[in-house]
Amino acid sequence: PVLVPLADMLNHSPWQSDASEFTPDGFELLAETDKEEGEPLFNSYGRRTNRELLISYGFALLDNPWDWVSISLPWSKSSGDERARAADPLMTAKLALLCHYDGGDVAKIYASC
Repeated sequence: PVLVPLADMLNHSPWQSDASEFTPDGFELLAETDKEEGEPLFNSYGRRTNRELLISYGFALLDNPWDWVSISLPWSKSSGDERARAADPLMTAKLALLCHYDGGDVAKIYASC
């Protein structure tokens, strides 16, 4: 890791990144597209979840394409273990999220969407 003063002031974008590189003369930042005066330059910290961005860099994105959340679903609707489903106080919320965001084969295994 190398500390580059002021480079951390660049805006992060998960969709575009202006290229940066070290040269014998210093640090160069090359714009990916033509820029108008006052238009921001972007840096990308890579494919990071909001948790990683917040912990490592102190910010999160409203519309982060790399964000995800893990939802524990240890039972399926065909497993016959209704006690496990009934014992989970967040079951209704988990199934609603699964149906809303997946709606495909995974949702069909666990819920009646």
